[in-house]
Amino acid sequence: MVYVRNDWGTLYSPLTEKGIAQLNAANGRDVTKGGIYPFWTHIWGWAFVFGLGLAGWLWSRGNDRRREELGLID
Repeated sequence: MVYVRNDWGTLYSPLTEKGIAQLNAANGRDVTKGGIYPFWTHIWGWAFVFGLGLAGWLWSRGNDRRREELGLID
């Protein structure tokens, strides 16, 4: 199968042996042997959530230090 993404969605169609040979020639490798999952295209959303959590934790620690210096908490 070959998958093509365009403005209307993702389309796929089956390939014959000749089509797979042409696809392998165009890519310079055997595309049926798998590949690397591009996780970096999906991790940015979680990086944002992690960054917000880190910022909140640092802000909380700073508040605790200031309150301790002022003698508001022990």
